[in-house]
Formats: sequence, structure tokens, C-alpha cells
Amino acid sequence: MVRRALPVVLALAATLVVVLAFQDEGSAQSRGGPGQRVEVINFPEVQKVEVRGAPRQAMLAAFENQIVSAHGSSRDPGSWRHAGVLRTDGFGWVVLSLGGELQGVLTEPGAAVAVLVPDAGSVLRALKEDGVLLFPLQSTATLVPGHEYFTSQPERLAVGFPRYQVYLYNTSARTIEAHLYAYLGN
Repeated sequence: MVRRALPVVLALAATLVVVLAFQDEGSAQSRGGPGQRVEVINFPEVQKVEVRGAPRQAMLAAFENQIVSAHGSSRDPGSWRHAGVLRTDGFGWVVLSLGGELQGVLTEPGAAVAVLVPDAGSVLRALKEDGVLLFPLQSTATLVPGHEYFTSQPERLAVGFPRYQVYLYNTSARTIEAHLYAYLGN
């Protein structure tokens, strides 16, 4: 019985000590003695965060069977073939791999180029109106005379925008069929 009563007695004693301490402090203040300053700080409400969908780990996007005309130029975006849109939202990097096949026999070297242009108004306007390429992601494959197929070295690039317009151009004298693969990851 004494063991059961001991916690209750200890709790009552602790309460009595706290009450007496407050009474003593209050009487000191009423006598004009020094009181203890108390500050109350109210912290703001916890910030609410909304997560839409589960984070993606990796994804492969393919832009296949793109027929790209000959004699394209990096200085002439009007000669580029628009291949589609790449959504990169939720990813931190992309590996671009460009490959394909020549149509006909190539006698001089050339290049097949994939250019990803951020899908942002001012960036696209600079490209279309002034031919200025801002913040591009690129992959280039060398076209070699005597070789029917071509491929680029895969390159990992940092993603900086949620969407990119995908363009292809070909500097050689022959039309090509190009395939661009974009492997996205975090």
C-alpha cells in the first residue's frame, strides 16, 4: 500500500513546491521587489506542403523515325525539324543518345544534331526572332562517309527547365532518319 501511495505523495509535494514558488514571486512583485520577466513566443503555424504524385525515379522518352533534311545549319533554326516536346519536370538530369541511318551515300562528313530548347516564352522568342540559342541541351553525332549508320556518345546533362522543345538538324548533303532517346533521372 505504501508503494502505491508514494508516487501520489511525490506528485503532491512537487505541486506544492511549484505553487509556493509562484506565490512567493507574486508577493515579491506586490512588495515592489524585483520580479522575473517572462516572454511568451508564439511560433507560426507549421508550413503546409503539397506533393502532387510520387517522385519519378527514371523514364525513357523516344523521338524515333525523324526524317531530317540535308544542309541544315546551327545558324538557321528555320531548317530544323521539330520532333516534339520533352517533359523534364521532376527530373534532375537527362542522358541524350542520338543515332540513325543515312539515306544515300555520303561523300563528305557532316553532323546530326539534337537541340533541346527550353519551352519558355523569352527563350523561344530569342530563337525564332533573332536566331539566338539560350540554355540549350545538345547531342551531336558525326556522319562519316562510307558509313550507313551514325551514333552520338551518350552525355549526361543537367535539366534546368520543366519542358523542352526538341529539334533536329543535319549538316550533311544527305537526308537522314534520326532517333533521339532521352533517359531522364534524379
